[in-house]
Amino acid sequence: MPISGSAVLVGSGPFVYELHEGFGGDLFRRVDCAGVTIDSKGRIYVLTRSPAQGVVVLTPNGKAIGQWGSGVFRRGHAICAAPDDSVFCVDDQGHAIRKFTNEGRLIFEIDRSAAPSETGYVPEDITSVKRSGPPFNTPTGVAVDVNGDLLVSDGYGNARVHRFSSNGDLISSFGEPGPGPGEFLLPHGISVDSARLIYVADRENSRVQVFSPEGSFLAEWRSPRASCFAIDASGTIFVAEMGEVIQGPPGRKRLIRENAHPGIAIKNPAGELLAHLPPRDPEGDGLFFAPHSIAIDSAGNLYVAEVPDSYSGGLAPPNRPRVHKYVRQ
Repeated sequence: MPISGSAVLVGSGPFVYELHEGFGGDLFRRVDCAGVTIDSKGRIYVLTRSPAQGVVVLTPNGKAIGQWGSGVFRRGHAICAAPDDSVFCVDDQGHAIRKFTNEGRLIFEIDRSAAPSETGYVPEDITSVKRSGPPFNTPTGVAVDVNGDLLVSDGYGNARVHRFSSNGDLISSFGEPGPGPGEFLLPHGISVDSARLIYVADRENSRVQVFSPEGSFLAEWRSPRASCFAIDASGTIFVAEMGEVIQGPPGRKRLIRENAHPGIAIKNPAGELLAHLPPRDPEGDGLFFAPHSIAIDSAGNLYVAEVPDSYSGGLAPPNRPRVHKYVRQ
């Protein structure tokens, strides 16, 4: 990682970024941030796991200009701005997807909290999912197709992707538990490109799977605990990876497997690696510990949201910010 003066630069080749130090000020210190998205006006929405904060709206420079959703979510997990600037939020433990205006007025929700699907899931044990089921059991991600349909990854307690119409009617579902093509061990994040190809972060299988609009398996890429995506106008894919971690010996909190550090992998549509935004020394202060969500603005700048220190083996300083901006150079 080259450093020029006090600037922190990450990446390589045409993909070099400068860390915007202090983005968001103290807003997101000690606050787990599960999701980040950007609307057509460049406003940044951060979905926190703070019941009091809910969703915080920022300018590109990190100034707070709005806040909504207090007390709405049992546990926020993902957020996605649609082309019309409406905002979709995933409430994983609430088994719900909700659509809001950009000012936070609820438009509609798909709520299965009264009867989560029966899949054999035992909370906190993702390997306990024995069969896939209907929506939802702890959903994880949402994306908006170019035709307005919603794509939902359903997630911790299921092994399924669902397609809904723009008004929330279920159209189709695909996926089963397992390690094979078209199977999932925690479909954690989802995105769709301009050609309507569907990308699913199959996190605990440490891969990305690519599907046709109808849900037919097309390809897979290795990606250490891929969590979610951002896709720019050229079709370049930015994959947030939480990395593969094993416990270290006494006195060393953890070891990260070789070539499996947490960070952002930048890939072309064929899945070929173009660049990687690596962490600092994983035994030091850390640039990433648990990148959970990523967004990209029209200028190519990246925004990354992170979640609990339990994912980092306790290495992350407790007051470190959980939202980061990287300015494209």
